[in-house]
Amino acid sequence: MRIGLLSLLALLWLTGCTSMKPGTLDERWSKARNLTMAAGMGAELTDHTLAPEAYDSDGKLLDYQLNRIALPAYGSSSGVSGLKVWPHGPFQDLYAGWALPGNNHLHEHHFFAWMPLTELTKPVETGPETTPRERMEALIVEHSMAALRDMSYKARPFSARTSLNGIDMLQWYLSDEDSGCDISAKNCVLTVYVPPPIKEMVAPAYTHHGIAGKEALLFSAHGDDETFPRVIISQAGGIRTISEHVFYQKLSARMPGWFYIYLAPDEVGIADSNKTIGYPYVLEKGRPLLFISPEIGPVRINDAETETAKE
Repeated sequence: MRIGLLSLLALLWLTGCTSMKPGTLDERWSKARNLTMAAGMGAELTDHTLAPEAYDSDGKLLDYQLNRIALPAYGSSSGVSGLKVWPHGPFQDLYAGWALPGNNHLHEHHFFAWMPLTELTKPVETGPETTPRERMEALIVEHSMAALRDMSYKARPFSARTSLNGIDMLQWYLSDEDSGCDISAKNCVLTVYVPPPIKEMVAPAYTHHGIAGKEALLFSAHGDDETFPRVIISQAGGIRTISEHVFYQKLSARMPGWFYIYLAPDEVGIADSNKTIGYPYVLEKGRPLLFISPEIGPVRINDAETETAKE
């Protein structure tokens, strides 16, 4: 199998061939940025700094300021026990200082995960020879279908499959009586593509408590323009009839805590006048993690600015 230049660079990065050790917590980055960096998404994913009043005199983010950033509503009919139901709407009333910093983020959704080695010992219907990739694929498909059923969508698999690097790309046509999605029109599609894990490692300490510090298989977020790992809903003709942010939250909440979804800016539809969410975030067990800098000022690791000692 031919490995492209980007894939080779990612593998070098993930095996420690850069100046920053993968999985090392940078306390001056958001958890979202730390996670995506450890998962191989690259340094182009940066944090946004809020307005100065969101930070204290030492430049540290005031936790209560994040309450001004409304998190997406789970909805009372989430179908997932234990989920907190937020009283407000999806990503409304954003803090005035929040805006997407240029084009510092990817334009496609990616998933990544640290699958614990103990997962490989669990019995599955397909038998003990199931590979880690197949187990991950089965989990994503199972919980994606459950999330769609909760939202009253039906799914019909493609009769033919596309193969990338010898791995099937799974696709379904979606339909719903109350939206413009129709199987006969083939205008709404769910795509799942699961590359194999790239290596065994200890999950970073800042990952979900269920896997942090444990031996795991890394399903990297990296991939070229075709082979990146994904769970994506596509809607033809510019329609945004599916509340995609609700689907991804439901999927994330159902998946184990070691599974993460990076959601790209301007790609997550909220099914409200074709609106999309204009900034990136990461979902951890249904909880959105935002790319907001926990510090303000010139003291930033790995940035062009150098550290300035405080008087």
